Amino acid sequence: MAQATGTVAQVSTKTWGPDNILLYSFQLTGNGDWFRTGRNQPPFAEGASISFNYSDDGKRNVDLKTVAPAAGGGAQPAAMAQPAASPTPTRPTTTKNDYWDNKDKYDKEVRQPAIEWQAARNAAISLVAIMAQSDSLPGVTASSKPAKRAEIIESTVDHYTQKFAADLPHLTNNDA
Repeated sequence: MAQATGTVAQVSTKTWGPDNILLYSFQLTGNGDWFRTGRNQPPFAEGASISFNYSDDGKRNVDLKTVAPAAGGGAQPAAMAQPAASPTPTRPTTTKNDYWDNKDKYDKEVRQPAIEWQAARNAAISLVAIMAQSDSLPGVTASSKPAKRAEIIESTVDHYTQKFAADLPHLTNNDA
């Protein structure tokens, strides 16, 4: 354990992790190091002159039992007064129906369009493969260079993917 003495320049909070745990830390004037008090709100305010022990393992976790007014620190009682209870982070209230509504919305807005796009892509790849095997792919001849053939195949797959994807809304509404 190491010991530090100084005037508190800043007290800070941040939320951490999936449970939004509220963590506290502070800095002393003239020192760029942050000292951590974890989930415990520091028992002092900015401007207080304090001394305390902390871990010297690089994490600088403060032993709150050792926090005391610094010798000759002046008027400490107000600054060392116990602060009000820390606010507990609140989570939005959700119900089972909210879960299913959100899942349904995600399925309709994200998952289904992705499935439809992949289906259109697969159909386009199959069509272009048949066209290439039967030598009916426009722009490709027996003397075409491999790079040119690849470029034509790729653009043709993209073309038919877009075409099939555009036709999907009509098919799902029974307009076909």
